[in-house]
Amino acid sequence: MSKLHRFLLTHALIGFGIAVVFVGLIFALDLAGLGSLILRSDVEVLAIFMLIYFMGLTFASVQMAFALLLASKDVADDGRGGGGGRLRAILQALAYPGREPAPVRSTAR
Repeated sequence: MSKLHRFLLTHALIGFGIAVVFVGLIFALDLAGLGSLILRSDVEVLAIFMLIYFMGLTFASVQMAFALLLASKDVADDGRGGGGGRLRAILQALAYPGREPAPVRSTAR
């Protein structure tokens, strides 16, 4: 398994873990009555599975995208990792409005 695939799989699993915790909090706090509604249903196992599955897909996708945008160059096999250069330039421009933002070299071919 390549370095990039391992990186993506790790962050996808982190996203699914966060989703499981989030669904657990929905049930523990009974947000909007959702937990009691599902537990009173006759298809509660299917509803819980679907909630965890689709929340997991969402959170895993967001976690992977966030990790890729802030990844260093050594993550990608070809050396063209994200590095967060544009994000860093935007944050620098917002933090120091009087200064010129740092030049960002494009990695697109």
